Amino acid sequence: MGIPMFFYISGIGATFFNTEKKNYFVFIWEKILRLLLPFFVGIFVFLMPRLYLGQPYEDWARPTDPRSGEPLMENDFWKFVYKTLPEVHMKLSWLWYLPALFIDFVITYPLLRWTVRRSK
Repeated sequence: MGIPMFFYISGIGATFFNTEKKNYFVFIWEKILRLLLPFFVGIFVFLMPRLYLGQPYEDWARPTDPRSGEPLMENDFWKFVYKTLPEVHMKLSWLWYLPALFIDFVITYPLLRWTVRRSK
């Protein structure tokens, strides 16, 4: 129930965007600043330390060895980040909703523009 409600409330908030004065590229730029920028900051500020500290407790948090495919513990944080970045898209955990919401906005912009024009 929480995820559909979140998308519904986000959709209501999107209708405040003035599609008549601002074009699609302005809309996308604002969504990049509001969704994707925090997403990339969150990867490095929150997710990487969380994965690093969770290595002893969760196998999926460990980087995988490219030769054997086995998860291995990494004690150096910077080596851990270097090894984890190529596969970070599989370990997004609770950050998945930011790129999903961005894609949702990109796809539904024509519908938003149509509904704003139709309401006038």
